[in-house]
Order: sequence, then structure tokens, then C-alpha cells
Amino acid sequence: MKRKWKWAEIKARVKWKSPAAMLTLLFAGLGVVLLVSGPHIWEQWRLIEQLKEEQSALEMYIADGQKRLDEEEPHPMEPLDEHTLIRLQEQLPSRKMCRGSPHSCRRLPVRRV
Repeated sequence: MKRKWKWAEIKARVKWKSPAAMLTLLFAGLGVVLLVSGPHIWEQWRLIEQLKEEQSALEMYIADGQKRLDEEEPHPMEPLDEHTLIRLQEQLPSRKMCRGSPHSCRRLPVRRV
């Protein structure tokens, strides 16, 4: 016949406050927690690393765009004169370059002031 252990007997046999028992319980608990939530933690860690890479790529893209904006001519606050407007229109892409593109490449009309 099998002997049934009672909780009182187990508590009497094991010294629960001994350092070895405490360390055993601690590592067993940590092992269970890692086994249960480890895959989820690993997945979230990989997602965080991927998002950090995307963020650094976007920051480089923004910095490059800001550098290009700083290199451009400053936008005048007063209306453009006729010669400046013609010069800027000549810098626009030609109609031959725009064929097949989704945007319209028509030139702006010259306004006489």
C-alpha cells in the first residue's frame, strides 16, 4: 500500500528556511517563469530591436532631408520678379522627362505685375 504524505510531515522534514531550500525554490520559480513567458519575451525583444533599426533609418532619412532643405535657396517673402520666375521655371523638369509619370509637369504661367 502506498503511503500518503501529509503536508505537516513534509514541512517537518524539510527545513524551509535553509539557504539551500530557498535557492532551490528561487531557481525553480525563475525556471518556470522563463519557460512560460520566455518565447513571448524573446519575440518582443526582437520586435524592439527591429523598431530601433527602423527608427534609426528614419532619423537618417529625416536628417538627410533637412540637410537638403538647408542647402536649397531660401524662399523669398516678397513676390518674385519676372527674371527669377523664368529662371526657376527653367529648372523644372521638361515635358519629355515627365512622360509616363503620375504627376503633371506643366509650367506655371508667368504673372505680370
